[in-house]
Amino acid sequence: LNGVSLGEFAVKKVPVGDDRDWLERVLGEVHVLGALRHENIVEYKHAWLEEWRQSPFAPAVPHLFILMELADAGSLEEWIADPASRDNLSVLIDLFRQMASGLGHLHRLGILHRDLKPANILLKQRDNNFSPLQVLISAFGT
Repeated sequence: LNGVSLGEFAVKKVPVGDDRDWLERVLGEVHVLGALRHENIVEYKHAWLEEWRQSPFAPAVPHLFILMELADAGSLEEWIADPASRDNLSVLIDLFRQMASGLGHLHRLGILHRDLKPANILLKQRDNNFSPLQVLISAFGT
């Protein structure tokens, strides 16, 4: 913006259409994300409603856009599928420790993650030889 880098972010687009109940459920996820601050939980930045077309031929449909921290190293699901990662026991143990730390934080706040699976464990690259990947727990309800 005006020559100033604002960083890199991820945007989750959730179609809400005219389904008020679905919008309220998705906004519930946004509300939970906005209240959480932990190094192993994806950081929420901003959310907005906007009509969006999936293609030039599709109708415009109301979507909720959720701006979040970028996880630039994929997901745990992708990491597990990579044959090269299977031999790295120390990284796997560190990822497990980070997941437990993030889940512990959620549980202390009385929050239960109802869809915990490798695809919802995002990974972020970091400059640390001992712990090269940072776990970011995501997908709180949608």
